[in-house]
Amino acid sequence: MSLAGEAQPDAELVSALSGLDAGRDRALSMRTQRAVHRAADDMEQGRHVRRRSLAIVLLTLIGLLMLLSPALWNMVDELVGGEFLLDLPGIVGALALTLFAAIAAVLFLIGGDRQLRHSRR
Repeated sequence: MSLAGEAQPDAELVSALSGLDAGRDRALSMRTQRAVHRAADDMEQGRHVRRRSLAIVLLTLIGLLMLLSPALWNMVDELVGGEFLLDLPGIVGALALTLFAAIAAVLFLIGGDRQLRHSRR
């Protein structure tokens, strides 16, 4: 006996609630698992490429610093003029070097922060 205002149950809803659509749910979960695994692999590969690039840059900078260190030492010696390092020319040179190093560090940090913000978008 069914009343005129009573709605018939949806067959798909009944089969989903009773667990009869396990094959379709399994296929969906496998597709989701493959997509998540692929995304994780892509993230890991990107991380590996960034680390490798950073290592190459650091090795290049260290090599350049090692090659230029005798010239830098000679330049500092000429700047000081053979005088004691804590005399006025030595102090002015040290302050200028510190100032330029601080400016370079701030620019480096600001540039890295901007690049980080752009990569999140």
